[in-house]
Amino acid sequence: METITHAQQALVSIIVPAFNAEQHIEECLLSLVQQTWGNLEIIVVDDGSTDNTATIVEQLKNQYPIISLYKKENSGVSSARNLGLSIAKGVYIAMQDADDVSLPERIEKQVCYLEANNLALCGCGLSIFGGRKARDKLYPATDQELKGNFLTFGRTIAGPALLYKKQLAGSISFDESLSYGEDFDFVLRLTFLDGNKAGNIQECLYRYRKHGAQATEKLEYKNRDNLVCVFNNFFLGYYPGLKLEDVYCYFDICRFGSAKKSLSSLFYMHILKIFKKCDVNAVLQKKITLKVIKNNNRHDKDGGEEFYKLISQELSFFDRILNLFLRM
Repeated sequence: METITHAQQALVSIIVPAFNAEQHIEECLLSLVQQTWGNLEIIVVDDGSTDNTATIVEQLKNQYPIISLYKKENSGVSSARNLGLSIAKGVYIAMQDADDVSLPERIEKQVCYLEANNLALCGCGLSIFGGRKARDKLYPATDQELKGNFLTFGRTIAGPALLYKKQLAGSISFDESLSYGEDFDFVLRLTFLDGNKAGNIQECLYRYRKHGAQATEKLEYKNRDNLVCVFNNFFLGYYPGLKLEDVYCYFDICRFGSAKKSLSSLFYMHILKIFKKCDVNAVLQKKITLKVIKNNNRHDKDGGEEFYKLISQELSFFDRILNLFLRM
């Protein structure tokens, strides 16, 4: 990967929303001021903390002029990030959560990777720590893989490890009405905006802390309402006539393997058209289609089981079935 010299380094704005983060905010910010990328502004937005978060940031700000602090009334992480976006002056925007840590070369490697691959946005792998079991987690490398995973509720880009070109984001901001999945929604809209391309460095450059107070510590079934809302809004751009109940059904099939009803063939026809338009990998198309067939077979035994067996055993025939769907 080609290195960008210090003289060539454009400004990167790193946005750090913080709420009652006194326990970890110093470690977080020190990891950012120690980045090998030499041209940074670190924007901390204190979202109405009632502990010593602001005091700690003020002390660090006196030592490191690249840190700035903005205080606001508590109204959620999306509101805090949006305030940071409105202030940011950088050519690139990076995200970081107040309880996490970036490795020293994170920003430099992400900018170089983004430019070398002509991307609008990129992420990196996570080293997850602080929970019962430490582990590394990588995300899909290519734009095609990412878009396929977005359309099937799979692994995409880790929101806190995001870096993107500001000029290619348009007027996109975080949806403050969402209590869960707001970063997923933001990255989804950014990825599919005007031909943008996305990718992930296959290296863990971001240390993601898990602890009991964290909002995403446990994905509960009730959070599907927010994720379905995200995808409903997205799918409406491709298929204005879709029904919300079909989005719920499709979500449950993708995430949990089954749903409480059969998925509408008309809805899935449109999903396949979106797959084709976004150049989604055929293997992923087949994987999701098999899940749909399995689910629908549970609700319709008459002919469904025989159809599923034919598809699963004759993959050459499978492609003709997909083409048939796409021509409908």
